[in-house]
Amino acid sequence: GIGFAIPSKTAMQVIAQLREFGETRRGWLGVRIQEVTDEIAESLGMSDAEGALVAGITEGGPAEEAGLTAGDVIIEFNGQRVPSMRDLPRMVADTPVAEEVDVVVLRKGTEVTLKVTLGRLEEADSAVADASGESPADEPSETSSMLGMTLAPMSDELREKYTIAEDVEGVVV
Repeated sequence: GIGFAIPSKTAMQVIAQLREFGETRRGWLGVRIQEVTDEIAESLGMSDAEGALVAGITEGGPAEEAGLTAGDVIIEFNGQRVPSMRDLPRMVADTPVAEEVDVVVLRKGTEVTLKVTLGRLEEADSAVADASGESPADEPSETSSMLGMTLAPMSDELREKYTIAEDVEGVVV
């Protein structure tokens, strides 16, 4: 037997969303983050390695509209401290879509509070695809995404599109 459990708080949120919308809705901030290491914390003048370092901002996303920039360290989200990078995605996803929240960032040694209106995670995926200039029809039907890459099995259509020789085997990135 294999078993699993989820926190009842999470289950209750999902049930409430299913009842209200017929689907789940997850909040989206529009940032790429990385861990704040001891070395990074020291270089930024932080006493503890906490929070999430903003490595990049999604163009047109909620974070960009609110004024977050690469290099900011998110130390508080919606009134809660962000102990580590791993905690932020869950905090954001659990916050209702379109809710305006306070995000406290450490920017050049100063705490700055920004108001961010969260987007919807599913809409974010299509917005990123639109920004890249590719429509879902441009992608092969059997794709897999991992580590920021989209992979597709080799096909005659892809060989022609990217001028790949017949003897080449593998996947297209």
